[in-house]
Amino acid sequence: IPLITGGKIICCEGEIDQAFESVAKIKETITIKGTPKQIQYLIEDERFAPNVECFILGGEALDITLCKTLRDQFPHARIINEYGPTEATVGTIYHEVTEEDLHSDYIHAPIGLPIYNTSVYILNNQNQLVPSYGVGEIVLSGESVALGYLGEPNLTRNKFIANHINHLQSGYLYKTGDLGQVLPNGKIVCYGRKDNMVKIRGHRVELEEIERYLREIPSIKDAVVK
Repeated sequence: IPLITGGKIICCEGEIDQAFESVAKIKETITIKGTPKQIQYLIEDERFAPNVECFILGGEALDITLCKTLRDQFPHARIINEYGPTEATVGTIYHEVTEEDLHSDYIHAPIGLPIYNTSVYILNNQNQLVPSYGVGEIVLSGESVALGYLGEPNLTRNKFIANHINHLQSGYLYKTGDLGQVLPNGKIVCYGRKDNMVKIRGHRVELEEIERYLREIPSIKDAVVK
């Protein structure tokens, strides 16, 4: 997107510390994109220059506390909460944090509303819609949703199910494994994972599988991966 809207992309080599040291030397206004934990770490370590005009946060639930910290330190910077798994083209739902959000009683910032040609549903364990304002699994459908996992038929069957909610929409429903809720104002909020799956550079990693392999090592009695 930056390249087709008059911007530029700067690729910084090295580890994250080295990369953001390079970013701090850039004189133009910049947009920083990362997970809340990355941004929190860099703020605490005072790695940011004052030329940041926008923060795009994603990959995990965004605490309002971090949003308040960003607003205090960068009063003119936009804070955008972006949501979307790899299986749905990454950026599927987004929300720009408002002053109303900062002064609300919510712990997490909303992720907002879906992009064009995408629908979001909150389903229970039986894959049925939860009651109004209920908490359930965030499920996506629409043009952005993939067809499944290459060479993983069992995983595909579990995560990509027939669209029984909207029969007029083609494709599948993708079960994200994230817990969410529709707020009274119509915005969606994400509370984090309902399982122990994490993603590393876009690849699914099941923590239980790592634990199982660790327990097979004779010298290890038990293992917990967090």
